[in-house]
Formats: sequence, C-alpha cells, structure tokens
Amino acid sequence: MRLQILQADEEHIEELSWTMREADKAEVWALSHWTPGEALVQSVHPPVCQSSESYAAKVEGELVAMFGVVCVLREEGPIGVPWVLGAESLTKYPLTMVKTSRKWLKQFQQRYDYLGNYVDSRYTAAVHWIEALGFTISPAAPCGPDGVPFHWFEWRAA
Repeated sequence: MRLQILQADEEHIEELSWTMREADKAEVWALSHWTPGEALVQSVHPPVCQSSESYAAKVEGELVAMFGVVCVLREEGPIGVPWVLGAESLTKYPLTMVKTSRKWLKQFQQRYDYLGNYVDSRYTAAVHWIEALGFTISPAAPCGPDGVPFHWFEWRAA
C-alpha cells in the first residue's frame, strides 16, 4: 500500500470538503458551526497562532485525511493543538491510520511539551482512537454554540 504525506494545499482542502466523513462534519459543526471547507481552512490557515503544520494523507493516490498541529501561544508557553479530518474512504485503511498517527504524534511530541484539543463525545470511534494514542481524556462538558458535550484531550511531556 502506497502512503504519501504531502504539505496540505488548497486542492486538498477543496477535495476533502466534499469527501469528509459524516462524523467529522457533525463534529466541526457542533464545535463551531463551520462547514467542512471552513473547518479545513481554519485548520490549515488558522488566524491566531504562531505557526501551523498541515498535511494531506493519500493512500494509493486517494486523499483519505488531512491533519496537523497548530501552535497556540499561552502565558505558560506554546501548546500544540493536533487535529485530523478524514474522508469516508479513511475507514478502508485502519492499520495505515494507526501507524501514521503514532509516527506523526511522536514528531509533534518532540516539538511540544503539551498537546490538547476537543473531541465530540458522540464520536466514539474518535474518542477510542485518541485514548489508544495515549491522550488523557477529560469528562465531557457542553461546548460550542449548541452546548454539545465535548471531551478535552491532552498529552503532557513527563
């Protein structure tokens, strides 16, 4: 199986905005009332941050996901906000997803002492995947414009 990781670009944003998984669409809408395209633009080109890394994952030439980490400056120092949005076809490649996730997470952990973000509590597959990657998950609390329960997940350097 041929996996390519590329710098994310506008073509990837356009393509994934049409092929995004329904659960990912529901999550970004619940958190921010963004469309898939808006969520991808905000993730790839965040308006308020020091820097951003964003990538497109293709398997056998098919765009299956975009992911990255956004650097947010806080009083206690920079934190990394990891994110992943996938296409419906991503579920065809579970082992590739797990291996790739672990590899890139290790790289992000080398650059940040703290990683954290929100995950929709209704998105159980994502919650289990995040737990399997070793993040600590907080109890769900209302979040976003409609008060949908989200978990905060985090990783801290030892």
